[in-house]
Amino acid sequence: MRPLSSRNWPRIRFLLLESTQYHNNMSILSLHSLELWTRIGVPEIERATPQRILVTLHMEVKEGAGKSDALKDTVDYESVYTRMKILAKEERKTLERFAEDIASTLLKEFSLESIEVTLQKFILPGTAAVSVTISRP
Repeated sequence: MRPLSSRNWPRIRFLLLESTQYHNNMSILSLHSLELWTRIGVPEIERATPQRILVTLHMEVKEGAGKSDALKDTVDYESVYTRMKILAKEERKTLERFAEDIASTLLKEFSLESIEVTLQKFILPGTAAVSVTISRP
């Protein structure tokens, strides 16, 4: 799959969604390339202005919605998106801290079995992105 160009896609990307079978009675609900703006970086000057971060989430959820077709049996990804925007308002020094904050918050507030969080930051010249990926049960 080729990378998404920010010129071709709207800023709200939570509509890029897939759900695939995973374990027994589990599915993976994924949000791809969700765009957030946050103040992040070790040097103060880097945190002076918000930076674009792309977030990809893979959330393991119970398979209930596949059978019932009811929102109550799955994770409301618009609520996840809204929560992520709130988390982005906090200033941080590292991508790792931001990824941990996302994972722990979403695991606590939503009915998730596990989560994988990938963050991409576009700060280093000569690279497409710098990224970190964490997985939490």
